Amino acid sequence: MRMKIFFSIVCLFVISIKSLSAQNIVVKGIVKSSAGDVLSGVTVASSSKSTSTDNAGNFSIEVPKGASINFSYVGMVTKSQVFSKSETVSITLALESKVNDAV
Repeated sequence: MRMKIFFSIVCLFVISIKSLSAQNIVVKGIVKSSAGDVLSGVTVASSSKSTSTDNAGNFSIEVPKGASINFSYVGMVTKSQVFSKSETVSITLALESKVNDAV
């Protein structure tokens, strides 16, 4: 009986330590172009999760603390940012400069 109680206490301790070390944060906000237009359909992704912005350019994603989030959209320069706490942000994506190699 003592062994079962000891094992249960050890399991609870391990679970609580693991949950403390793997804290998730919520990053939310809006994505706009450098001209100030909201961008819908922007891919917002970390190594473990992804989502996209809605029609108003808004997003919300839950990621591990310290995760790098990439914001990518066709024709725009991909932007990466590391987040260490839950926060609301405004992300601006610049137009990708195209080089025409036509001969």
